[in-house]
Amino acid sequence: METVWRRFTDGSYLRRSFLWVLRSVDVLFGLGGLALNIILWIQLFAVPNPVGLQVGGAIAPVLYLAALYAIVHTVWFRAGDIAGLPEGTLPAFDIASIASRLVGEVAAIMLGYAAVAGAVIVWAAGSAVTHSTSAHSESD
Repeated sequence: METVWRRFTDGSYLRRSFLWVLRSVDVLFGLGGLALNIILWIQLFAVPNPVGLQVGGAIAPVLYLAALYAIVHTVWFRAGDIAGLPEGTLPAFDIASIASRLVGEVAAIMLGYAAVAGAVIVWAAGSAVTHSTSAHSESD
């Protein structure tokens, strides 16, 4: 029982556990993101769309790949920061600090992707996007 308690209090178990969970989730997120990108490409050409919308829709998955790489790289980099924490101390506060920084960085990457991809799609589609006529009459 003494060794189990020492394992939890020296911090190495918590650090290694969080490190491997973070890296495992990172790999799964990367593979899932690649699968989603393939689905985006399939859906882009499955439905007939105006040319402008197809151009914007073709640029968005490329931007998605860049954002996916940035997220996976950032998570892997922060996992390396956790691996570099000093031995012998309880790293709970250090891990919480790194995790909160990671959440902010991932949120910034996602918001940046959404802003740039949305702007590109709107710019490329222009007036080619049709709107629903149920709310408006033809005489307007």
